[in-house]
Amino acid sequence: MVWTSPRNIRTSHADHALNSRRRFRLHGVIGSCIAILLTIAFRPVLAQPASTQQINPFPLWDGLKPGQYVVGYRTEFLVDHSRTWRVTRSYARSFSPDSTGRPIRLAIWYPARSGGDPMTFADYSRFIAPQAFRPYADALARRDSIIATLTVQPSEVPALLATHVAARRNAVSAPGRFPVVLMVAGLNAESTSQAVLAELLASRGYIVATVPWDGVDENQIDAVGDAVGLEAVIRDLEFAWGRLRTERSVSPTEVAAVGHSLGGVIAVAEGMRNGDVAAVIGLDATYGFQGATNVLTGFYSYAPQKMTASMLDLRKAAGEQGTVLDLQALQLWYHSDRSFITLRHIRHSEFTSYSLISDVFHEPPIPPQFQTAGWTRTTAARGYVAACRMVADFLDARLRGDSTASQHLVSAVSDAPGAAVSYARAIPPAPSAPELVAIATARGFDSAAAVVERYRKDAPTEVVVDPGAMNNLGYQFLGEHRVPEALTAFRLVIHVNPASANAYDSYGDGLVAAADTTGAITAYRRALELAPRDSSLNASGRDDLMKSDREHLRVLSHLP
Repeated sequence: MVWTSPRNIRTSHADHALNSRRRFRLHGVIGSCIAILLTIAFRPVLAQPASTQQINPFPLWDGLKPGQYVVGYRTEFLVDHSRTWRVTRSYARSFSPDSTGRPIRLAIWYPARSGGDPMTFADYSRFIAPQAFRPYADALARRDSIIATLTVQPSEVPALLATHVAARRNAVSAPGRFPVVLMVAGLNAESTSQAVLAELLASRGYIVATVPWDGVDENQIDAVGDAVGLEAVIRDLEFAWGRLRTERSVSPTEVAAVGHSLGGVIAVAEGMRNGDVAAVIGLDATYGFQGATNVLTGFYSYAPQKMTASMLDLRKAAGEQGTVLDLQALQLWYHSDRSFITLRHIRHSEFTSYSLISDVFHEPPIPPQFQTAGWTRTTAARGYVAACRMVADFLDARLRGDSTASQHLVSAVSDAPGAAVSYARAIPPAPSAPELVAIATARGFDSAAAVVERYRKDAPTEVVVDPGAMNNLGYQFLGEHRVPEALTAFRLVIHVNPASANAYDSYGDGLVAAADTTGAITAYRRALELAPRDSSLNASGRDDLMKSDREHLRVLSHLP
């Protein structure tokens, strides 16, 4: 296949998820297919008639109604001193320590009340950086400029850079405390790929922050979508969140993570790693495509039982752009309220500002071989407008507890042609080992066992009683002379693992501490019966356990 123009590029979901360098580097330099698709959004501005620009001062906003606030914008350059950025050990050079740390550019849209300098698209790539950050800032600016240049004709670049945006640089912040939205773009995409959504949310009273997709060091500023690359961006985002929490205008208990494409994987990972995250939104996120789910589930910190944030999974419908969905991973997030919304006649890259601009400025249709039935520039734009509204309504409902926002979200889905929605309600997180023992102590063992069985039925993959952890807790109780609690802990292990010789051995130890000789003898004998068939024991462990239990029985049989 011949790739003649960025306009002809069709990137599949597998390309985004699997991060094939061959696919991502078709245009060379740093331009990945994802970056190209995300950033061609700004090309149509150039075709807009001057009269339209006068009527609409923000041509990237089409069909979107701003909120009550002026949109402020600023950038900050931070340093994570716990990590390095400079290469400290390289070929044919002696060790040269990095005394500075990893630089991080933080872009912030925020609710403002007045003032500030009007901005154009170019200002999103013009970083006012302190001297110490100049090399890093210049590298980011060059990267963004290259991506933009790949998506427009050279003669169009000046008009592109002159396009007005809604944000005003360094506007005066509005009084009050506001929820925070941590936003992540697609792989190697400019932060402006979601500028319209960020501006909309800021106008509605949210602080939106994003960090770029940076690589692991100064020699690899462009990130890749492997585990190392994902971890680097997640840590950048976490560091930025730590910085934001120090501001008076930030509400530390109202935080959401939003990500498009591979950025959706980062948003989910952030939700699992940070218990304060109240809402997570995936925009056509990679984890939901067949063959790409492992990008998330195979990530080392993936922990579905820790996903307690409310979730909005918003994506194109099955069949659009050849999409085959696989949402099985989301079905295991039992402790998350999940909303699944699919939109028709919208493509992967159009869950960005690209879709709006292409329609407003009458971008020519893509070649026939890349078109799908029912899709037009207008359907894509309408789909993204609907998506922006759904995101804002979802955040209002989940972060602010606005009951009317939930109704607005339902209406937005109804108004979007071909949209479909389904829900999965959360079940409470399973009780911890100490909590389960406390339930048994307060209400009886059968009550605790009933809780375990309920989770086995409703959340079959959930580990309610971890035998090792519960067994250790039992011995901790024995050390604290809390024998009844210890016996309860050991009984719970037996309840979930009745074929475990070790469980009966531990229970026997607890009965010895309770001075129940008869019960202890019964428990040790049961351990001896089970040990030969207990596949969890290796040969050495089996021999040791059986030898110990025989000795226990010998001693106990001689007691009065």
